[in-house]
Amino acid sequence: MADQNGLSGFIVMLADGIMEIPQDSYLSWMTLFYALPRELVEKRPVFLTLPRNIVKLLSDEAARKLIEDDSFLELVWDCYAWAAWQFF
Repeated sequence: MADQNGLSGFIVMLADGIMEIPQDSYLSWMTLFYALPRELVEKRPVFLTLPRNIVKLLSDEAARKLIEDDSFLELVWDCYAWAAWQFF
């Protein structure tokens, strides 16, 4: 749902402008992904190759395909579910 300004996503400040990442985009999960410990991401080592710079990430077609794959979202959800489970 859009706010008063017509925005419905996350704002990213880039050197050459501003980008809006829709909330339903897998890119919106990048902040949580970057916060994951390396030890958890190593379970799917292909994701260790993702650039940590948003400009490089957006310009790398192979990285974008990795993020748009359902296994990316599964990795993020599984890691946070495992981390939360440790507190129960």
